[in-house]
Amino acid sequence: MIIGGLLLIACFIFLGVLLIRDQSNHKQNEAAENFSLEEISVIIPYKNEAQHLPQLLESLSKQKQLPSAIYFVNDYSTDISAAIVDTWCAQNPKGVSIHLDHELNGKKAALRRAIYELSTEYFLTLDADVQLSENYFSVLTKVKKAKLVILPVLMNATSTLSRFFSLEYHYFNAFNFLVSNYYTLSASGANLLVEKTSFLAVDSYHTHKHLCSGDDYFLLRDFQQHKLSHYVSNNFNVSATTNSVTHWKDYLKQRIRWFKKTEGLKNREETILGVFILTYFLSVLPLILLLISGNLILFSVLILGLQSYLAHRIFTHYEIPPLAQPNGLEFLVFHILYPFVLLTILIRSIFEKESWK
Repeated sequence: MIIGGLLLIACFIFLGVLLIRDQSNHKQNEAAENFSLEEISVIIPYKNEAQHLPQLLESLSKQKQLPSAIYFVNDYSTDISAAIVDTWCAQNPKGVSIHLDHELNGKKAALRRAIYELSTEYFLTLDADVQLSENYFSVLTKVKKAKLVILPVLMNATSTLSRFFSLEYHYFNAFNFLVSNYYTLSASGANLLVEKTSFLAVDSYHTHKHLCSGDDYFLLRDFQQHKLSHYVSNNFNVSATTNSVTHWKDYLKQRIRWFKKTEGLKNREETILGVFILTYFLSVLPLILLLISGNLILFSVLILGLQSYLAHRIFTHYEIPPLAQPNGLEFLVFHILYPFVLLTILIRSIFEKESWK
């Protein structure tokens, strides 16, 4: 327990240093050349998304400005998704409906099918289950240029349980933003802006095409390996919003899938930050056990309170809408419960073979 406490204190010190240095470092990203919508095409791969596509299409129809083209790529949908998309494209001249050829399948193939066809300098990938704010593309023109821009994805909570799930998601995204000046841990293909020429030059598709997921993870690692410019955007006005899962079974399945996509691929930086995250959360377990047993109550509450305060500080650097901002009580409950959840995910990921999405 003493070792766990020392490890946790070391994590607090490391996190505190990051927070202090972060305030000045991210200000360096403010002045740069911006994007033009004429040089951007959108790619939306989909498969059996009839339930979500109408909301996405409605948010696209409400946009005050649109990019050069919007490509929808059908990955052998068996529901009415293709009919929904074809109808929208027939009514909107910038919509392009593509159906995968018989020798191709999967999200990665769908993305590359559109990438090879588009003529713009940049492409923006969106998931079929997201929604965009009405001024999304107007604000996108104010985003600074890079070879790869990791745009925010917000998870909408519809219940108390999904609020817990979305807090975890936003927590890790906030941490990713915090450490991104040193090393970017993750990117989401649900809202990702990429320079086409650079993508084609470094794409390592042949090394992971047997995996049906992880397109965003491998894309980020390709750009990092070749030292191409990239950054994490912190402007929630260009965020894509998706609904959180609502049941424990779906949550565990999703998180195990996310965890497994990186198996065997971690480099030094990713390993160091991964160990830090595990230590930061799992070192709290002995303190929670002490709290339950009635021993060292004041010390345990103090450490948990400090952890909640640091979490609040992380979120002050990460812009999300006020309704999505966790409060102090939510942070405290999260830090008590999440170590057990994380431990469950780790154990199940060892013994379970999850199917890819």
